[in-house]
Amino acid sequence: MHTLLGYRFDHLLLEKIPGSGIKQAQSQLLSIRLVVDNLEQEKNFFTRLLKIDPLVENEMQVLLPISSGITINLLASTLDQKYPPVHSTPGLELDILVNDIQSIWKNTAELRHSQEKPPSAVGSRRMFQITSPAGILLRLWQ
Repeated sequence: MHTLLGYRFDHLLLEKIPGSGIKQAQSQLLSIRLVVDNLEQEKNFFTRLLKIDPLVENEMQVLLPISSGITINLLASTLDQKYPPVHSTPGLELDILVNDIQSIWKNTAELRHSQEKPPSAVGSRRMFQITSPAGILLRLWQ
């Protein structure tokens, strides 16, 4: 299972992830809602990259488990939504801590039909970036 580290953070220092401060948190992130134009394309991107299966899947929604208790809720962009559309745009960034960055990096060849730049060292961790079809930047860390 993957661990979500950040959401829309410009600079995330992973050298010292807070431990004791988390216990004092008053809330917990449960889901990140993303309205996308091509639901099937985004679903394929996330499921093939992270090798995860949707918890819920229908023509309007795909709910993907990213970490223990945290999901990405992909919603189809439609004209008849009750809520104002909040489209995922370039600038949306997710930082995800993974156990085996090498195998996920190899999954990018399946998605892109070419290999992304290999993971690079950032401090004591390794990281690589990939952008989803909707423009969501994923930084994967180990």
